[in-house]
Amino acid sequence: MWYNEIVKLIIPTKIADKARRQAKKWFPQEAYLELIGTISKNNKTITIFDTWIPGDLSEFTSLGQIDINPAWRKESEKYAESIGGIVIGSIHSHPYAFKECLNSPAYRLDPSPSSCDWDSIGDEIMGILVICQNKEGRFTTNLRLYGPIVKLDVRYYK
Repeated sequence: MWYNEIVKLIIPTKIADKARRQAKKWFPQEAYLELIGTISKNNKTITIFDTWIPGDLSEFTSLGQIDINPAWRKESEKYAESIGGIVIGSIHSHPYAFKECLNSPAYRLDPSPSSCDWDSIGDEIMGILVICQNKEGRFTTNLRLYGPIVKLDVRYYK
């Protein structure tokens, strides 16, 4: 298809595991981390090799929402540069308590971006990590990575 260029994303399992640990740590609030890596010279391969987590995350996360502090990007870019990488994108969690999981339509428990997520993706990788708590208090997680996406300038006419 004309718009579907394949890009390979290489992400170590330890990075996905770190995101899962963060989601459990911050539950029932949303967790957040930025992905650090490199992009190949031909723009066909993105390799993630580290993460950056804001030190003041607790001031910006709450139930069902995370407010991205603009200062975070300057800090994460400085860190990424110091280790030979760039900021590739981010992962944030969509947490659900046991009763929410029971009463939610299945689509809500899918690691899909919300409308707000789609509006903010830009030209980066975005990860959505759904974390559900079962009746015993244990967690299940499901991580999916998206983007970058093609933005459309939609114009309706009669």
